[in-house]
Amino acid sequence: MAEKITIKAAPGRNVRDPNNRNRVLPADGIKVSPTDPYWFLKLKRGDVVIAPPQKTAQAAATPAAAPASASAAAPASPPAAPVSPAPTQPQTPVKPAVTGTATQSAE
Repeated sequence: MAEKITIKAAPGRNVRDPNNRNRVLPADGIKVSPTDPYWFLKLKRGDVVIAPPQKTAQAAATPAAAPASASAAAPASPPAAPVSPAPTQPQTPVKPAVTGTATQSAE
């Protein structure tokens, strides 16, 4: 299953929530599936934008709990290289079926 993304209304736009048409999207956005056709279309049209992921209270508290001395901390590992998707097979073009060709015979 795909990870959910946070979207919010584009600046100057009011976008209604399809699950509750009486309210518009909150200013901080909502989490949706990136494969949802409704939100995909709204993204494509520019009605909504992908919001940067918000830091949770637990993630914000984690750096404060780090050891005070640098020697006690483990060395930071380099960031992992992004994983590229598996190569896809090129699609062969589909030839249209020839139906009802008009051939005239010599009579």
